[in-house]
Amino acid sequence: MSKTDILVGDIGGTNVRLAVAHLNASGTVELDHISRMPVAKFASLGDAVDAWHAQGRTLPDTAVFALAGPTGADEVRFLNSNWVVSRSATQSRFDFASVTLVNDFAAQARAIPASPADAFETLIDGIAQAGAPIVVLGPGTGLGLAILLPESDGWRVLSTEGGHQAYAPCSLRERQILEHVLKTMPYVSYENLVSGPGLDRLYQAICALEGRPALLK
Repeated sequence: MSKTDILVGDIGGTNVRLAVAHLNASGTVELDHISRMPVAKFASLGDAVDAWHAQGRTLPDTAVFALAGPTGADEVRFLNSNWVVSRSATQSRFDFASVTLVNDFAAQARAIPASPADAFETLIDGIAQAGAPIVVLGPGTGLGLAILLPESDGWRVLSTEGGHQAYAPCSLRERQILEHVLKTMPYVSYENLVSGPGLDRLYQAICALEGRPALLK
């Protein structure tokens, strides 16, 4: 295994994805030995890495993990699972030369300027404003959100937990949805409505408002 290889991981509330990243001859990143495993199957990230390693794969000297939670401290507690990841403990357990923990959507945002044009699909046509900030968001087990700010020497990434901000309705129907959901929970965030579990909650609310039976429970 090359000294430039890095163990990379995308760890969310539902799945943990591990792979080996390296630069190819053209200078772009390639991933090998990709594996996706359910978070619920393991007590910790370390146990998931052990399972990945046990499949006959060699561990690189360094690791970078993108985590679905706020980073910046040695220990990261997940918001949508009971996992706790310690940078120092992970480094010691696997004898890594270094371990880096980053927010998952900060990593997603930083990948935007490094990705080719054919990596994107236009959902709504429009005219991009040169030099404007870029928002990156996505629903999964939770609702991830990060911002890219253009600077003279490149881009600056702002990781956020914006999915947890209070849901602010902008129409009568949206206010009705909020009032219905508030019957079952004291605080409603955007993540509570726009995420894996949130979409079911939103569906249940719309069915109730329309007076129709919900087909999914």
